[in-house]
Amino acid sequence: MASNQVSKLEIALNLATEAGQIISEARSSNSFKSNFKDHNELVTSTDQQVDNFLISELKKHFSDDQFLTEESYQHDQLAQLDFTKGTWVIDPIDGTVNFALGHPQVAVSMAYVESNQVQFGIVHCPFLNETFHAQRHKGAFLNNQAIQASTCNELNQAIIATGLPYDKSQVDKLLPNINKAISHGRDIRRNGSAAIDLCWVACGRLQAYFETVQPWDMAAGTLIAKEAGAFTGHYGKANQEPLLIPDLFSRNILVCSKGISTKMKSLLN
Repeated sequence: MASNQVSKLEIALNLATEAGQIISEARSSNSFKSNFKDHNELVTSTDQQVDNFLISELKKHFSDDQFLTEESYQHDQLAQLDFTKGTWVIDPIDGTVNFALGHPQVAVSMAYVESNQVQFGIVHCPFLNETFHAQRHKGAFLNNQAIQASTCNELNQAIIATGLPYDKSQVDKLLPNINKAISHGRDIRRNGSAAIDLCWVACGRLQAYFETVQPWDMAAGTLIAKEAGAFTGHYGKANQEPLLIPDLFSRNILVCSKGISTKMKSLLN
């Protein structure tokens, strides 16, 4: 990684920690307001506060970079971005419902994309006191200690995670795969944070994760899992958005121990 990207990573790690402090203070003081977007997805004033903070601080250092964040996303923005140029893909609070209800599975997710590749990713979990990060071709780390994905090679030994959409009309389509995961895996988990699920595959707490999410949910975590030695890809008919970067394709993602990747793809197909 070029030296300028190393400095970007260092700055981003510090900003992710500061963002985590904003999140922690907002919850401890109960100073946030809750609302709903699209009538069913919870959003809080802290989501927007952290989003504004990260964009503002990053622009001070990297004024030419682009931004793709959950709270500032505009329709069709993906097709307009040039991912050959520096682009930050950010979820200010992944696990907003968890944040609002006092659960610990909450994360700040930040990925930096350049030359059509995710160059580094950070997932900071303020209530768990954990920071995951990875650089492309440089390995993955939890609190600066190297991590490795599980070497599990049997489905019946796999803890499998997934998520459910806010749009309840889509739930029935997911139930067959959830039933397969329950029937063939050891057990199933629902953390409520895609970024954390991906990082837990990276460090071996989970052996598989599948879901359809947004780029800001999974860009950082997918790189972290890949650098930790996990399989990262898609299952079924991915129906991918017209992007050049596989790690930003968000439909039907599958991240798992390499030893069960073929079995998981066959199971979910």
